[in-house]
Amino acid sequence: MTESPLARFTTTTLPPVERFGAWQMALAGLFDATPLGPVQPRDFCAGYDAFAVGRLVIGETHYAPHQFRREAAKLRQDGLDHFHVTLHRRGGHRAAFAGGCMVEVGPGDIEVFDFARPLIADAETSSMLVLAVPRSVMASALPQIDDLHGVTIAATSGLASLLGAHLTTLYAQVRQIAAHELDAAEEATLAMVAACIRPSTETIARASAELEEALLSRIRRHIERELASSDLTPAQLCLRFRISRGKLYRLFESLGGVAAYIQLRRLYRIHALLLDPTNRHRRNYDIAFEHGFNNEAHFSRAFRKLFGATPSDARRLPPADATQGMALVLDRMRR
Repeated sequence: MTESPLARFTTTTLPPVERFGAWQMALAGLFDATPLGPVQPRDFCAGYDAFAVGRLVIGETHYAPHQFRREAAKLRQDGLDHFHVTLHRRGGHRAAFAGGCMVEVGPGDIEVFDFARPLIADAETSSMLVLAVPRSVMASALPQIDDLHGVTIAATSGLASLLGAHLTTLYAQVRQIAAHELDAAEEATLAMVAACIRPSTETIARASAELEEALLSRIRRHIERELASSDLTPAQLCLRFRISRGKLYRLFESLGGVAAYIQLRRLYRIHALLLDPTNRHRRNYDIAFEHGFNNEAHFSRAFRKLFGATPSDARRLPPADATQGMALVLDRMRR
């Protein structure tokens, strides 16, 4: 397990007058940081942490407005030779790259920095996830890497959503990755980065399993948000996620099929609502109708088959039994 980060820094424990100077020193190994205006900020907040995932490093960083730069002298001085793949979660910046290219990024956008090339960026208050990839490792995943500096994937792109979801999950779970799983996590992450930054037949084929898992996770999260929507149908899912009906069915095959999965999740939601004392005044079928059931007999049969009790029986459980019943439901959901 990754118990603690490779590196961690925060300005919150420092006197306000010392914070920006401390951030300059903490960032000096990567960038030169300067104020955006003529006055150095007195109450500056920033921080980061970073975890190793095989040969990769993933971390979270946040900061108040300032400018960060890598210019020719810095490139010669430190000789860093890796890439940053950055998911912007909040805020963004306006960056100038070699040749006068200007790039603006905001929430949800993904951006690539090549640390062997210069850049100057004016940043607003921001939070982001950063994946550091050594050049040799990136070269093993992509045939052409010399033109990645400044590449962006817009937040509106499905590829940004897929890669962003992967990076978010990787960062959230990094402490739970066992030592023997690190190589697999690295390989899956590289495949996702390559497929999303440079989509091609080869890179997509290499990342097919990771891409399908990420897509399935996105669809499941959407289903959870839309359980009470009458538009939650396989046809609408195909339209929203721009996939064929056959692909949708393949994604949900191991879960018993997409229609069965939607019904299952609706039954779990209804069960929870029936046990909630604040819904005591509401009829069973009214709650079921709001979650896509158009036939009371069908709802009762499906509910009893899943929970071993009728909706009315479930509502009559004493509080202790109701709590135990919910524990059983949650346990089944985790399987």
